[in-house]
Amino acid sequence: MERSLIIQLRELFKKTNEGFGVAQDLSITSSAGDLPEENLQVSFTDITTGDSLGQATVTGTSFTGNIELSGVGSRTVEIAIADRAGNSTTGTLELFADVTLPTILEFSNVPETLTTDPVEFIDVRFSEAIDITTFDNSDITLTRDGETISTDGITIENISDATYRIQGLTDLTTTFGNYSLGINTTT
Repeated sequence: MERSLIIQLRELFKKTNEGFGVAQDLSITSSAGDLPEENLQVSFTDITTGDSLGQATVTGTSFTGNIELSGVGSRTVEIAIADRAGNSTTGTLELFADVTLPTILEFSNVPETLTTDPVEFIDVRFSEAIDITTFDNSDITLTRDGETISTDGITIENISDATYRIQGLTDLTTTFGNYSLGINTTT
């Protein structure tokens, strides 16, 4: 068991160990088949601090575990896998806990003068790349003359590194008025 477990664990870490930035609270999840057999125990330890980060929930040959890092900065998280006979192996993930929220650096394609033409899209550049799955129309506020306009038709697309395009504004900006677009950066 131990030999196949080590090989399987190496494959898992090849897929996930890229030294990526994360929040202090995160979920570590494997895919079905990442564990070589069922009924294994999976535990997490912050090697940097020596803190136990808890046990994962194992279902068949996959696992998921929620961990909370005690601080920001570089962290090495050890994942230990053991079977009932006491055979075990470990692997590590290099993480960087980043809790600084991205900030908006600039908006592009904003009309510089008053216009009666609708605006098709506006680009926004953040201080760092963000997870596009966490940025959607619910983070956008659009008002005309102080009245909120529904943002249901708005879509967001990543166009380069930390720049995102807010699209679908044409139909929302055809009526004459003073428009304001806001972005909630705290979610």
